[in-house]
Amino acid sequence: MTSTHFTKLSNALLKPASISVLFLAFGVLLVTIMLKPYMETSQSDKRKSVESYAISVRDKLQYEIYTRLNLNRAVSGYISTNPDISREEYAEYISSLSYFWTGIISSMSFSKGHTLTYVAPYSAINNPAIGYDLYSNLELKAGLERCAEKNLPFVEGPRNMIGTDVPAIIAYLPVWIQDSITSKQVLYGFSDVCMQWDKIIQSTPLYTRHNDEVDIAIRGINGTGMDGEVFYGNADVFDHSDAVLLTVSLPLGNWVIAAYPHTGFGGHKHIYIAIYIAIFIISVALFLVTRYGFSLITESEKKYKMIAENTSDAIWTIDINTMNFTYMSHSISYISGHTARELIGKNIREVLSPESVIYSMKILKESIEKYNNNEVDYIHETFEVQHYTKNGNLIDCEVSATLVTDEYGKIMNVLGVTRNIDERKKLELQLAESEKKYRIIAENTVDAIWAVDFKTRKYTYVSPAIRDVSGYEPHEMLGNSVDDYIPKEYKELPKMKMDMEMIRFLRGEINKIHATYEVQKYHKDGTLVWCEIAETILPNENNELSEVLGITRRIDERKELEQLLVEQQHSLAELNATKDKFFSIIAHDLKNPLTALNNIVAIFSTHYKQLSQEEIEKDISRLHQSTDHILKLLENLLQWSRSSSGAMVFFPSPRDLITIINDTTTYLQEQRVVKNITLNIEINVEEVNVMIDLNMIETVFRNLLSNAIKFSNPDSTIRLIIDDYSDDMLKVSVSDTGVGMSDDKLNKLFQIGQKVSTIGTNKETGTGLGLILCKEFVDKHNCSIWVESILGQGTTFSFTLPKTKV
Repeated sequence: MTSTHFTKLSNALLKPASISVLFLAFGVLLVTIMLKPYMETSQSDKRKSVESYAISVRDKLQYEIYTRLNLNRAVSGYISTNPDISREEYAEYISSLSYFWTGIISSMSFSKGHTLTYVAPYSAINNPAIGYDLYSNLELKAGLERCAEKNLPFVEGPRNMIGTDVPAIIAYLPVWIQDSITSKQVLYGFSDVCMQWDKIIQSTPLYTRHNDEVDIAIRGINGTGMDGEVFYGNADVFDHSDAVLLTVSLPLGNWVIAAYPHTGFGGHKHIYIAIYIAIFIISVALFLVTRYGFSLITESEKKYKMIAENTSDAIWTIDINTMNFTYMSHSISYISGHTARELIGKNIREVLSPESVIYSMKILKESIEKYNNNEVDYIHETFEVQHYTKNGNLIDCEVSATLVTDEYGKIMNVLGVTRNIDERKKLELQLAESEKKYRIIAENTVDAIWAVDFKTRKYTYVSPAIRDVSGYEPHEMLGNSVDDYIPKEYKELPKMKMDMEMIRFLRGEINKIHATYEVQKYHKDGTLVWCEIAETILPNENNELSEVLGITRRIDERKELEQLLVEQQHSLAELNATKDKFFSIIAHDLKNPLTALNNIVAIFSTHYKQLSQEEIEKDISRLHQSTDHILKLLENLLQWSRSSSGAMVFFPSPRDLITIINDTTTYLQEQRVVKNITLNIEINVEEVNVMIDLNMIETVFRNLLSNAIKFSNPDSTIRLIIDDYSDDMLKVSVSDTGVGMSDDKLNKLFQIGQKVSTIGTNKETGTGLGLILCKEFVDKHNCSIWVESILGQGTTFSFTLPKTKV
């Protein structure tokens, strides 16, 4: 066939009638070939329709439940920070949240421990619930224990609300409070929200027309999934092997939705006629369009030209061979100050900066190569250039360019749009400078600065200071969740804090969502460190909450100081109470001998001449006992006061125990002789040299030996024994066979606030302060003192002393 014949044939085929006939024949053939795949596709489409409907049901169920879970989380956070909330305060707080309920919530409750304590709104229908033990239902108890262990909400039901026949979904959330002593989070109880099941159903697509075409069933009470019983619809839906199955994800467990159409998933076979009619109509339409196309194109061209001339962006075309402008819209005057006529026929080298010309030609060349190599069949590029204005200045512009081809695929010209972005570039430069400054600050501050995605809670930025806070490198944390670094007992605290601030923000009480809290976080070495965290939720350009910006500061030392302060306050309070009691005891001990002394002096002053010699001697003996008691008490008080205030200097030096024992026994000899008591000294070691403060240890020996004499029976024996206790310690024991002590008195010894004073075998009295001094003086030597006693059989006091070499 010659080229002339080919041209004639082409012209004939391109006539409107010929095109219509060809399209009709091709359409019939195409329908015949594609019929079978279409029928198969029909079944697939029907399944997609059912699946889409089931998905809409699932999404709505999840939305309704999780919306109320978020509300419950806010209530849980409020209770955790106000654990002593009264029933009235609870009811008032729940009432303030009523505009979030939207008719689905029946009530909200709080159970202290596992006993239901408060219900709001309080009404007769809710009254039977108060006092209900949640753990009495073993299945609910297991769910709540898992809820506390995982620190996640537990969704129960549907089941009838207590005392009613109204089915409801009840979502429980653990409430944690911070222990004031250990600063750890402990379980305080459970907050729950009660949602009416029929109201939830009414809010889903289950009440739409699809319900007449598709069977829906839901199973998995208490989140048990396929293992749970069916609580909505007909269980037979689950028997279809090809039913659509979807999971409703709950925080703990899930439900399963099954969907199946009444007519099954069969295809449709009545589409032949419709398709053939459609092909015929399209053929007629093609004939009309081809015939009258040129007039329509002309009208369209006028419309597009009007748009081009009135838009703020400049629209232009460039000849691909000469790179000269062949068209320019009048909008170029707003951008560069040139008129369209001034630029038509100009080369791009006269309009763009040299660097922009090189860059533009490079992009054009690469695009043409891709097109010629069949890598792409459409070329559109967007890039930035610098454009000369009429006064010779350069401005930044954004160019969108498209390669235009003829019907044979040959590139004819370039169609483009130029937009002035000079102001935007200046703002971007300022933003970059500002971002650089803030990044320098973030990279050099001692506190860790970070950002997380609001929805996923995953880190998107972490500053280098995180190394000092947690031991992790910044790149090790990027993409990980914030919750990965927080122990489970603290995971709900950040959410509760932010939820409470969110409610205040929605109420208009604050103008930004910001919270500060303290938690323990995991360090890379496996330890827990205390951190103070400040978080602020930032909106994006559409005013949607998109990012959380935070600062983490390590506060281990501060928490240790706070704990130390608490302990010191406790110790100080106990010490003050003990000293008050101690001084009360001392005052009582002083009062008795002083009263006796005053009475005797009063008798002497008024009746001295009437007293017999025997009465005078008896009163003088009583007078001596009273003054002796007062003297000992004051001597012990003075020593105790000097020791407690630090006025008594601890000055240890090498000493020989034998010398100390001899001096003490000589001092107490008269006291022993009165009761005819024998002192046996048993030394079971070779060396008796010790490193001690002489005055302190002499006081210890005097008090222990004096007590042994006081509580020994006449004509008895006291043993003083020295033994080895360890390689660097001696043990000294003072043992008697006297009155002994009960267990009650033994437990009170050495305690400054306890009155422990026993009458001696010869009516001797004591102050009870001597043993306290003994313990303080032995403690100053980093040694120990203890006692063993049996009532009526005797007592043994033992203490250790450090050895030394003379």
